[in-house]
Amino acid sequence: MSDKQRNKIFREGQASQYGVKAGRVLLVDDEPDILELLEMALLKMGLSVDKAVNLHTALDKL
Repeated sequence: MSDKQRNKIFREGQASQYGVKAGRVLLVDDEPDILELLEMALLKMGLSVDKAVNLHTALDKL
């Protein structure tokens, strides 16, 4: 996915409407593009993001 496509989906300031102040999320998916896209959205919401590509990696991060 290109930067242009990502920016079209997640415009600056768009996430502020959710009012999220802080938090931590563990994303688990075997598709790197999905992880990257979700990470971008959550970071813009002010959340801390950790990623894992499979269940075993995710469990190690808990």
